Formats: sequence, structure tokens, C-alpha cells
Amino acid sequence: MAIYGLLSCAFSEFGRTVIQERQEVIDLEEEYQKTELQYLIVLNNLEKYPDDPYLNSERDKVKMELQSIQFKLHERRQILDNSLKRWEEIIIEQNLEKKISDDAIEEGRWIQEQN
Repeated sequence: MAIYGLLSCAFSEFGRTVIQERQEVIDLEEEYQKTELQYLIVLNNLEKYPDDPYLNSERDKVKMELQSIQFKLHERRQILDNSLKRWEEIIIEQNLEKKISDDAIEEGRWIQEQN
């Protein structure tokens, strides 16, 4: 998150939004990895103690949590991907507007030189 603070002043408002969305994806990926490790540990213990009701319950709980995180991660990833595409579109639009403006200024200069 410290990098976000350093980079945020160098980016446009839309760029800062994209960085924040990316950080949310990273946070969810870390949460997924942590939960996945819990799941592996539970499965390992279940292999040793297959009749333990607590472990069976824990397996189901952690598995549901994994699925929930995976769903959220997929949603956040789609949002980030869409924002990145939109940012590219904004840059293209800005470049086109600048070119049109520059061309109009150049044309104005040419007309003034002709008079």
C-alpha cells in the first residue's frame, strides 16, 4: 500500500482508481492463498483422522470460503480489466483531441501566413 501512496500523485484520477482496483485484486489473491493453505492443512489432517467431525465441518467451511473468495476475485479482476480497457480508450481519445487541436492551430497559423 506504500507504493500506492508514492504512485498516486503521479497518476491521473482514473489512473489512481485503476491502481486501487489492482490493489484490491492483489489483496484478494493473498486472501485466497492464505485460505487455500488452510484448506490444504485441513485435508492433510482429514487424511490422518477421517472420522473427525470437527475436521469434516472445517473442510466444508474453508471450501465455501475459498469459493467465495474465488468469486469475488473473478468479479474484481473483471472490473480491473474493464477499467484498463477504458483507460486505454481515454488515452486514445485524448491523443485524438490533441491532434485535432494541434491541427486546428497549425491551420490557423497557415491561414494567417497566407493573409
